[in-house]
Amino acid sequence: MGSDKAMLRVGGQTLIERTLDILAALFDEILVVGRPLPPSLLTRHAARGTHQIPDAIPCAGPLGGIYTGLLTMAKPWGFFVACDMPCLDADVIRRQLDVVQGTDADAVVPCWTCPERSRRDGYWEPLHAAYSQDCLPAARRQIEKGDLRIRGFYNEVNVLFWDILAAGLSPRAFTNVNTKSDLAALLGLP
Repeated sequence: MGSDKAMLRVGGQTLIERTLDILAALFDEILVVGRPLPPSLLTRHAARGTHQIPDAIPCAGPLGGIYTGLLTMAKPWGFFVACDMPCLDADVIRRQLDVVQGTDADAVVPCWTCPERSRRDGYWEPLHAAYSQDCLPAARRQIEKGDLRIRGFYNEVNVLFWDILAAGLSPRAFTNVNTKSDLAALLGLP
C-alpha cells in the first residue's frame, strides 16, 4: 500500500477509526493488538473499552495478533478482525455472533465457495472470525513451528466454516484492501 493501511481515509474517517466505531457499538472490550495507535485515537476510544496491547510474540504477524488477543481477552470467545476492511458491517458481525452462540466449535470462520469446491477448499476470511480461548494451544504450536499462517492450526481445532452465501450474504463485507487500486475498485472510485 505504501503507507499504514489503518490510517487510510475513507469517507472522512481512517479505516481504524471506522473499525473501532463499529466494534464499540457491538462489544464492551476491544483489544487493538500490534503497532501503537495514535494517542489521540486511543484516548477517544479508551472510554469505550478499547485497549492497546503489544504483541505477546513479536514478529508473528496476524497469527501472533490472534494469539495475543486470546491470551489477553476477558471472555472465552473473541471476534477478530483486520483493520483494512473498509466494508466492515455491524449487521454481518451480529449474524456471525449468532452463529457462534449456536455452536460448540472452537472457531467460526466465514467462507464462500465455488460450486465445485467443498467449504474447506473454498474462500475463507480468518481475520473476520470468532475464536475461543480453546484455540490458544494450537495457535502457539503453529507459531513455534515458524508457520505463521492462521489457517495452519485449523486442523487442530474444531472450526465451523460459516457459509456466507448460504446465509444470504455477500463477500463484500469481508473484503480487505492491499493496494490503493484495491480500495478504489472496492469503493467504485476512478
